Amino acid sequence: MEIEHIFRDFSLILGAGLVSQLIATVIKLPQMVVLGALIGVVAGAVLCYAVASTTRAGIWDESPGVAILAVVALAYFSTESLGGSAYLAAFVMGLIVGNMEWLGLGHHDDHAALLEGFLAQIAEIATLLVFVTLGLNLPFEALSKYFVGGLLVMFVFIFVARPITVLACLLPDRRGEWTGKEIAFISWCRETGVIPAAVASLLLARGVEGTEIAVSMVALAVCVTLLLQATTAGYLARRFGLLDS
Repeated sequence: MEIEHIFRDFSLILGAGLVSQLIATVIKLPQMVVLGALIGVVAGAVLCYAVASTTRAGIWDESPGVAILAVVALAYFSTESLGGSAYLAAFVMGLIVGNMEWLGLGHHDDHAALLEGFLAQIAEIATLLVFVTLGLNLPFEALSKYFVGGLLVMFVFIFVARPITVLACLLPDRRGEWTGKEIAFISWCRETGVIPAAVASLLLARGVEGTEIAVSMVALAVCVTLLLQATTAGYLARRFGLLDS
């Protein structure tokens, strides 16, 4: 009875529609996670045996790239159609294949080099596609509208949030013996934001309300990173004496 009263109060405050969506999401989330993880484990194990060079079942050991594309595509769309988390399934598959030696499986050296080269090319292409998609859908009106506020957010990210995060991660690492210059360099340098760009692209594709704000912030983060931090990383490394002579 208390739970019913709680949901009724939420309905009065937030509206029945919003509460219904919240309840449906909470109920569906475990199903998505369990189904995605289960399909990922099964598909990952199958893929490991298919591309392994140390078993008779390794029918695709000489062309692991084709096997990966085929199995990943099949598992992804199957998981999505069944209501599971397709992204989680793909991640679990990659996690298993990347650690297939735990299953007592492996590649010959030439097959391993072929697989690593293929995955490196796919990763580079995927990164390029993410930024191309973001650029094609960039809302310039929203970017100009939130430009000043976005710069303030970038200032906080660069000079406050990232240094605090780096300090929180590196200071407990006593074995690393990090110096002040190394910590300062890591605090200044960062990646160009592939994951935020990918998330922003997904939000754009699904037409989520308010996405233009997130996309504007991501675009500003990418531009500031490339123009400010990437261009000064070499100078800072030389200034701190961190480059090998």
